[in-house]
Amino acid sequence: MTASNSSTHAAVWAAIDAIASARGMSLSALSAAAGCPKATLNRSHRFTEHGKPSWPTMRTIARVLDAAGMDYRQFGDLVEAKRATGPMRDWVKVAA
Repeated sequence: MTASNSSTHAAVWAAIDAIASARGMSLSALSAAAGCPKATLNRSHRFTEHGKPSWPTMRTIARVLDAAGMDYRQFGDLVEAKRATGPMRDWVKVAA
C-alpha cells in the first residue's frame, strides 16, 4: 500500500471514529444505529489477518452517514481534515 493509500485508509477510519465520538456513541452503537452488525466498525476489522487494509463498504458508509445525519460532502471534508491532521495520531490516542 502506498503512503497516500495508507493515509487515506487511516483517515477514513478516523473520520468514522470522529462521527461516533461527536455523537457520544461507541463504534458498536453507531454500527447498530446504521443498521449494520455491531462489529462492522470495530478496530479489529480494519486490517485483515495478513495485515492488509480493510475498507468500509460504500453501503456501510452510506448507512453511517444516514444514521449521523451527514452527507457525502461532509464526510469527504472530515476525511480530508483527518488526512491533514494526521489520523494516525488520533488512532494512537484512541488505542492508548
